Amino acid sequence: MKLSKKDPIIQTHDCHYSHSRNIELTDCAQENGVHIICLPPHSTLKLKPLELSFMQLLKTYYAREIEILLKNHPKLLHTIKLLNWLRRLT
Repeated sequence: MKLSKKDPIIQTHDCHYSHSRNIELTDCAQENGVHIICLPPHSTLKLKPLELSFMQLLKTYYAREIEILLKNHPKLLHTIKLLNWLRRLT
């Protein structure tokens, strides 16, 4: 699908900070005719059937893998925190 302002689309997201406060995402969306609607917290489970089956499993396994990664590489967490802190300064 080719995005354009002539044929705008609506995309729904939960209000997770990675979606709602990602300036690059919102700028790119506006430039390409994508209107983002943020849904109230925890409402996506009721609105999206895939959230119950596929996405919940994906979130569980992803979180588990992140825990293993950070347990095996504890300095990585400090690097991530530093990068997030630096990003907030700019």
